[in-house]
Amino acid sequence: RACKLLAPLSVDKLLLSLATMSPYVPASVQAALPPAFTRRVLHEGVRRRQASTSFAKRSRFKECREDETDMTCCVCCTDLFWSALVCKCSPNQMTCLRHMPCKCAPARRKLMYRNTMVELEIMTAALEDIGKEALDVNPHL
Repeated sequence: RACKLLAPLSVDKLLLSLATMSPYVPASVQAALPPAFTRRVLHEGVRRRQASTSFAKRSRFKECREDETDMTCCVCCTDLFWSALVCKCSPNQMTCLRHMPCKCAPARRKLMYRNTMVELEIMTAALEDIGKEALDVNPHL
């Protein structure tokens, strides 16, 4: 993470896309997806709890954000698909939940997110059910 390289694709975006298309993906993917998605959601929950004293407001990312090229942490270039911190002093710069955008007070900062943790947990539970069904149908996966 210390290396400032841009990821060629968003793993989180890929996971969410597969999760929403899960009935249409191969059974082997259906079986492998729940653990990966669950790990990522747990990781996101930990980061949000750790950062909870760093911001005062929360807001969803704009739904119609076509240009997601600027959706990387300005410090470490981590993909910001699930969430980001932004401050009033530099509204065009976003950081991951491990980096503070500035030295401003938390009242000036906002957590931007794509899905609430409740929504992510609901998706996780649904994916676990689909994964279990895939394994029941083909236990050799």
